[in-house]
Amino acid sequence: MAFRFSLEGLLRLRATLEQVEERALLRLWQDTRRLEQEVEQVAALRLRQRSRRVPSVAGGALTGADLQFAGFLGIRLELEEQKIRQQLLAKQEETRRQLDVFTAARRRREAMQSLRDREFNVYREAEHRREQRGLDELFLLQLLLTRGKRPAKFAQLAGQSMPERWSEKSRQGPGARRWPGLQATFNKDLQ
Repeated sequence: MAFRFSLEGLLRLRATLEQVEERALLRLWQDTRRLEQEVEQVAALRLRQRSRRVPSVAGGALTGADLQFAGFLGIRLELEEQKIRQQLLAKQEETRRQLDVFTAARRRREAMQSLRDREFNVYREAEHRREQRGLDELFLLQLLLTRGKRPAKFAQLAGQSMPERWSEKSRQGPGARRWPGLQATFNKDLQ
């Protein structure tokens, strides 16, 4: 008989839920990484814009409108960076919560898997004992047959006790009248 885990459906459900939560966590990690890159890009753009403005101001090449536009652009980049940082913090918090959900789903699946493994080990041990018992019976049967004795197992199979099975009354049963040669061989084996 093959091993059958009674809660196999629940184990598959737990594994599926774990995979769903894992995919959601991976999406959040990707979103977090994307936001981190956006923050880095805006910060690099602000730095470039500031570094270009400083030499131009020192050389007097910029007009008042250029300075005003550069100031406006700097403020706009700073606001954009702050907005992205806030999104990043919110996404990191969401990622932490999703990590907790995923961890809980994994623990539930692992608990179910552990139960399945324990049941499988019990099944395997019982199967091993059953096979060993069969081999032992086979060995004893072969041993008894080679010595010319009849094992008690045959009498038990017939639902009778050993003395009743091999008694004088049973030796003279209906088979003795029908097949006298077989009965003689049977009696000879008993002696």
